[in-house]
Amino acid sequence: MSLKGVLVFSTFFVFLFTGAWAQDYSSIQLVGNFDGITCEPDDPQNDMNPLGPHIWRKLKFINEPGDPDTVFFKYTADGSYMPKHWGWSFVKGWGIAAYDWSPPSIAAVLPDSGYWYFHFNDSTFAYWLDRPNCSIAGEVFSDLPSGVPAGASVTLYDSEQSVIGFYTQFADSSFIFEHLPEGIFSLTASAPGYRDSTISDIHTTLGGTEHLSLRLLPVTAVMIYSAGCRQVDRGILLTWTTPYDGQPVGFDIYRGGTPDLSAMQRCNQLPVYGSGDVSYLDQEADRSRDHYYYIVEAGDDNPSRFGPLFAA
Repeated sequence: MSLKGVLVFSTFFVFLFTGAWAQDYSSIQLVGNFDGITCEPDDPQNDMNPLGPHIWRKLKFINEPGDPDTVFFKYTADGSYMPKHWGWSFVKGWGIAAYDWSPPSIAAVLPDSGYWYFHFNDSTFAYWLDRPNCSIAGEVFSDLPSGVPAGASVTLYDSEQSVIGFYTQFADSSFIFEHLPEGIFSLTASAPGYRDSTISDIHTTLGGTEHLSLRLLPVTAVMIYSAGCRQVDRGILLTWTTPYDGQPVGFDIYRGGTPDLSAMQRCNQLPVYGSGDVSYLDQEADRSRDHYYYIVEAGDDNPSRFGPLFAA
């Protein structure tokens, strides 16, 4: 990616320090006031990584794009602080730094948040930015034909569980996170009325795209499309409809003489499992009396419920 059009520079006069050319440096630091680049001198978090003779690179996660900010490159010898640093060169223009005691900083405007590589050549004093080229892409599935419920989002986390980004603008069921470095990440899909779906330990590879699928399972209040109960020859039959997605869900059936769930008793000894069209026959009900029912999600500390249903 070209730096031109991305970096905006101040126009100050600087003195060139010609004696600094073609030296071997023990370390180079990237310093500035981006959110992600600390201003503290001699912070190991700022040390750039050597890529080869005179070439240094630093990966930084920047989450405040757009606003002008400043960076510069600072020389340290054997861990000692040296006040001389490289800033923008008025003589050379963009992309070339000047080496002096106090040159102007490089004012930068990044068009996007996320990971950026900052490069620096300590021999030619050239600097440039580009982005890593790993990606994570996939699809979100649910019980809905469109695949993505209203309000759905996918959150990307790094190996420290820090939030790297959100994906919310679904044109269809697909999502993608681009410009990622090699590393370990995790994804969580969320939507109102659905349980979160998470995939951990995702390893990105240089230049590659990891393809993944996340499935959102709705809670019972969303899962039951319709329900009813009626008297039949052998008792009272309850029926309800859930989306068929191959994931059976357990339900408990409660019966009482009033529509108050807290006063009802559970009818079934084991949960009633099913997906799609589900039914339960209550053979113990006294059909000479009025009965109310609740269908309650089984095996959940905070179960969803559907009811009351009146047995006519």
